[in-house]
Amino acid sequence: MAIVEVEELLAYGDLREERVNGPMVEGLLRAAERFLQRYARRTFDPQPALAANGTDTNSPIAKTFVVARGTNLIRVPDLRATTTVALDGLALNTSTGYYPLDTAYEPATTVQLYEPYGLQTGWSNPSGPGQLTITGRWGWNPVPDDVKYAVMALTVRLYKERNANWADSVALPDGSVLQYFRSLPATVQAAIGLYRPLNLAIASMG
Repeated sequence: MAIVEVEELLAYGDLREERVNGPMVEGLLRAAERFLQRYARRTFDPQPALAANGTDTNSPIAKTFVVARGTNLIRVPDLRATTTVALDGLALNTSTGYYPLDTAYEPATTVQLYEPYGLQTGWSNPSGPGQLTITGRWGWNPVPDDVKYAVMALTVRLYKERNANWADSVALPDGSVLQYFRSLPATVQAAIGLYRPLNLAIASMG
């Protein structure tokens, strides 16, 4: 599922469908979505995608993460709900090192093992990295309104920026001038910046 549908964007930008380059608008929209998710280091679109009737009933998705020896805090891309969690193929539960989810952000951006990897009581002590596999639901459902606004604002800016002919400003027919400073608009930065998690170099996705 996309964060914003093309119809929502056209209405927000007051763009008439018959007067815009449809494929270009959609391409810029998807590019803006991907860029802002990377910028925020978050996953905003629901994964799995919602069903055609809008319900969250599609099969959960499995993602695998690299866990370094001695590490017990693992970065995850917005874990909304878990189905199963396994460390090196061993299912985690309350008796085998259950994991608490990060509660500072929702959906969760980290999970934490009760003991650092490789040091769990009764486990072998591997010298290399391990694999944490989480099956669940990722991203936001619904996507926050301010995130949708930021996506639409950036997309419309990108679309209209073409008229600047790669300059920093463009004169309008009424004599006014629009300025383009080749940076994210302040309102977009403010909206998306609120969602950025702590910059912890703790794990990577495998």
